[in-house]
Amino acid sequence: MVSIKHASVGFKSNLNKSFLKGGFLEKSTYDQYALSDINLDFSNGDRVGVIGKNGAGKTTFLRMMAGIHIPTSGKVSSSGSISCLTQLGLYSDGEMSGRDVIKLEAIGKGLTGKTLKEALDKSIEWTGLGGAIDRPIKTYSSGMQLRVSIVSSTIIPTDILLMDEWLSVGDIEFQQKTELRLQSLLNHSNIFVIATHSMEIVQRLCNRVIILEKGRVIFDGSVAEGIEIYNQPN
Repeated sequence: MVSIKHASVGFKSNLNKSFLKGGFLEKSTYDQYALSDINLDFSNGDRVGVIGKNGAGKTTFLRMMAGIHIPTSGKVSSSGSISCLTQLGLYSDGEMSGRDVIKLEAIGKGLTGKTLKEALDKSIEWTGLGGAIDRPIKTYSSGMQLRVSIVSSTIIPTDILLMDEWLSVGDIEFQQKTELRLQSLLNHSNIFVIATHSMEIVQRLCNRVIILEKGRVIFDGSVAEGIEIYNQPN
């Protein structure tokens, strides 16, 4: 379950100065909002497509659900484990090996002992990187980094799965491997939310659509109606 009540995410870009006792007191204000007054509830079985034009706030919305962005007002509450695939970035420490990255992610998700070893072994095998898994990630090509990033982000199923676009990259064989891995995660999740521009993905995977426009929810309902509204000319 995820509950979002009157949640906004604002950014400070100006400083308003107020005169106080002979001096100036700087008072920061939120003069730009990526999200404004969001009120939504998600329950088990929800498969939700979040759609909207570029800059509508889709990625910020996912990050707020995941707890990466804390609302500047309002509240987000959830029960269950959350996995958020919002970007394919690796650790800034390029000296870490691919093995280290995957292991650190697994530990961060609570895996220990035999379970940790089994998950690590399976994940490394999935990357297909062989001995290169123990090289520093700064020596990896972008394709190699992608493999490590995908497998470390999806190392175990979670109750709530959040995705920023459906990953379909690399050669045909790798696309198929990725598709199977993501579909397995989706099947094991209670709640699935994907931000996407692909109406095909929404029709194939979702039973509910949310439309964001300039950080606000303008529609929450059926897939068919949501896509029809989204495709209407401005």
